[in-house]
Amino acid sequence: MYCWSAFRLWFRVLLALLLHLPLVVQNSNIRFYDTEKQIEGSLVLPISLIRFSQDTINSRFSPLSPFRGRPLGEVLDKILLGHGRYLLMLLRDYRVARRDGVWYTINNRTLWVFKQLLQRGYLKYVPAFHVADVRKDRFTTKNLGKCIDVLGKVGGKFAKAGEFWRTRFDSVLKFNQSL
Repeated sequence: MYCWSAFRLWFRVLLALLLHLPLVVQNSNIRFYDTEKQIEGSLVLPISLIRFSQDTINSRFSPLSPFRGRPLGEVLDKILLGHGRYLLMLLRDYRVARRDGVWYTINNRTLWVFKQLLQRGYLKYVPAFHVADVRKDRFTTKNLGKCIDVLGKVGGKFAKAGEFWRTRFDSVLKFNQSL
């Protein structure tokens, strides 16, 4: 039963993506204690409307993610070179929350990759799970999420500077690398 309903949900999301239609699917049966995991529905949003929830991100994905600590630019390169499974891995658990009428991402590194793809014209819309809210300790943006600092080297061949990010080297990053 669950498998079939999940399949129908993702089929509708993919159909909306292909036809460039807005889609909202209500699903209030799933409840968790963490507001970032409390799914309120699924929707397809233009990437340009989604903002960062943090001021800074690491230039590498988490070692616990499917990308196992790879640099952001390397994942972007794989997608641009036609490795579709990397894009699917980014899309499968993408979450956003609405605050004061603005959509903020829970997955800031993933949004960085999506904005790189948007900048090149490869991706305009993204399916996302609408969650209750961003945890207060993780909502650190001071510029309303319009841009983000990337700590360290982004890596990859195709990463382009954009108005939404800049590279920043911190003493904290240098300290962590010396351990």
